[in-house]
Amino acid sequence: IIPTGQAYYTHIVESPKNKEAFFAFFKKATEPYNFTQVSIRPYLMDFYYLYQSRVFTNPELRDVAFALIDASQEAYRREPFDIRFFTREAQAYLQLAKEDDRFYKNAETTIRRAIAVSPKRVDLYYTLAVALSGQKRHDEAIRAARTAITLNPSVLRAYYHLALIAVDAGETNIALDALSIIHEQDPHLITFSQWDMQGIVVIYEALDEAEPIVNIMTDSAKGINLGKFEARYYESALSYHFLRRDAENFIAVAEYIKKTFIQRKEDMEILIDLARNGNWDIIESLSEGSI
Repeated sequence: IIPTGQAYYTHIVESPKNKEAFFAFFKKATEPYNFTQVSIRPYLMDFYYLYQSRVFTNPELRDVAFALIDASQEAYRREPFDIRFFTREAQAYLQLAKEDDRFYKNAETTIRRAIAVSPKRVDLYYTLAVALSGQKRHDEAIRAARTAITLNPSVLRAYYHLALIAVDAGETNIALDALSIIHEQDPHLITFSQWDMQGIVVIYEALDEAEPIVNIMTDSAKGINLGKFEARYYESALSYHFLRRDAENFIAVAEYIKKTFIQRKEDMEILIDLARNGNWDIIESLSEGSI
């Protein structure tokens, strides 16, 4: 009866009306500790990390964040060889660090404990690299990211994290080399999550590399990758294809903008019709230099 009740309250915790409701239902979902908690507590941490990340970035919700972290900590004290608990806690601290960079140290401490248990796990090292970079320990961060690559050169997310760390360190060449390897092995970034691709776009922006961003947006518009981005990125890609009179890609991006950003629907319908008929001069006169 108790585990069944905990499973029920776990789903209630996903959408509480307020903090008081969260704590009331969270207590019922996580106490007393039993065999279900090894699944329930990581599940709740993952749910809030992925779908309610404001819990970790809003100072007013910090008590909720620490309730999730504390519950996870108890679980891995009881299950000290389950690496999932360490990685989830480190990720939570990295989110908290977006508002208070002192939490980067907490993330480092947690992930080093995980490395002590599983010293050859790739993701632990690139997570450590992010925690070190947040503390401005750039040389150590780059070494940690390179260790991840050494352990398994086929893991492309390791190169992504090296590029991320290198940009923060001002090491442009290292970042470009890492991105080059990614594109050699996965030209359309189909193996990357939406969040990772957003990070890759941020890296290219920092490097002032426009063309790769256009390619990512075009692939997104065509459904080749999983990326979902702000309208301004797609509109920049639209302008790029307009300047090159690339009707196929211009229309593909315009169709995506039309479907995704409703306020631009009528504009896109006009542009699509003009592009299909090769009326680039009319498009230029309408845009007055920018679409």
